[in-house]
Amino acid sequence: MQHTTIKLHDGLIRGSVEKGIRVFKGIPYAKAPVGDLRWKPPVKPDPWTDTLDATKYASAAWQLGTESKLFIGEIIDQSGFGFLKRTFAKCFMNLASVVQKRKQSEDCLYLNIRAPAQNMGASFPVMVWIHGGDHQDGTGSGFPYETDSFSHEGVILVTINYRLGVFGYLCHQDLSLESGNGTSGNYGTLDQIAALQWIQENIQEFGGDPNQVTIFGESAGGESVAHMLTSPLADGLFARAIIQSGANSGQMHHQKESVLGHESGELRGKRFADNFTSSPNQMDALRRVPASEIMAHIRSEDDFELRSFFPVIDGYILPMSPFESFRQGKQSNVPLLVGSNSDEGSLFAPHIPIPLIEYRGLEPVSYTHLTLPTKA
Repeated sequence: MQHTTIKLHDGLIRGSVEKGIRVFKGIPYAKAPVGDLRWKPPVKPDPWTDTLDATKYASAAWQLGTESKLFIGEIIDQSGFGFLKRTFAKCFMNLASVVQKRKQSEDCLYLNIRAPAQNMGASFPVMVWIHGGDHQDGTGSGFPYETDSFSHEGVILVTINYRLGVFGYLCHQDLSLESGNGTSGNYGTLDQIAALQWIQENIQEFGGDPNQVTIFGESAGGESVAHMLTSPLADGLFARAIIQSGANSGQMHHQKESVLGHESGELRGKRFADNFTSSPNQMDALRRVPASEIMAHIRSEDDFELRSFFPVIDGYILPMSPFESFRQGKQSNVPLLVGSNSDEGSLFAPHIPIPLIEYRGLEPVSYTHLTLPTKA
């Protein structure tokens, strides 16, 4: 294997050269969010002295995995799709689930870079992929991101991991009190912002142009792009954006208010913590519980409100619904491309009645229910 070495602010990294493309895997953009750093904003990594091996992917974030696969499989069976379409959807889902069986860990804040062969004086545009998976599953490593297409077009591709589910989006009053800004949850969103900050500081070492960064994502990744567009903490970290099937960008979850049948994030977090400890300092106690034990409990949980955790409107990281932010013209002033995958809505919507909601500030003002025609 041919290797290539680059000097970053934090130290040397060694990647590989594959078919003329420079590939770097498992680059840390933040410290491992474990122990006292669990449910806290990401912290910059410490510099290293030895050359960092960037030829292997790092662990994926803890995620639901098999349970999500069974849930989606049941939806596919009831979708009304024809035999061939159902078979194709399940085959792709099975392939993705095999790839995602890589090791899972809280130590997951890494990114991967595929760059064209270095040309002296080159300054390549950069595209940053934020993966989907309902904020509960997924990874930026491996299939289907091992592509040569971007590099052959003179583009640097960056894919990122970020915290998911309970480790990425748990709200709790204790966490809000210790934060210094009265908020909790959205740790996965802060991870995405930290990755973009790392790219701004380091991408030039790979031949990239920090002024030509495009963020793009699909499903929960598309929703995350909407969050980057509307979070003041992400302003100035990218030049363009692409939202693909970011259907839930209306944001139906709120840190402190119960909305449309969803408990407030803090109330949900309190109920979740009650399953583990009755200590008056619940978060201190919960930070000592092994991640594997927390995930085992979640995977056996029947209550959706205590099983899945999502980004919340907190008034700080996400000041308001992306819908409302765009309506008020408060989003980042960058070119935006929006699209939707064929049949994605028809797959889910008949089985999960999803209201469309708009927020004015932090208060819901109106919503309507979707009614989809049944297929003949």
